[in-house]
Amino acid sequence: MLSPQLKTAFDTIIDAFLFLDKNGDGKLNKKELILALNEASPWERSPSHIAMTRLKEMDWDKNGEISLKEFLFALTKWVGMDSVMRKSQLQANPILYEYDTSYSWSFLYFLF
Repeated sequence: MLSPQLKTAFDTIIDAFLFLDKNGDGKLNKKELILALNEASPWERSPSHIAMTRLKEMDWDKNGEISLKEFLFALTKWVGMDSVMRKSQLQANPILYEYDTSYSWSFLYFLF
């Protein structure tokens, strides 16, 4: 069972993904990323190369789209969550025990 804080964090990430997924297909694409970047700063247009950079960072399977799982893994990598937790902390919680630094938290694969 997830702690209330972890559940809140997952809920926030899912809400952000759903907000960005303008066409509701369950994936983010280049057009949606550009739109999101430009909505965040309506007085200044973000160059499309910024969206492409973010897309490349998040698109782990290189299919041109970002799944919720890829989005979640990218966020954990960006905020350093994968390097903050120590193995002893993970061992104390069996749900988090499968730790893999190259792909972030292995247990997340089971959630999606």
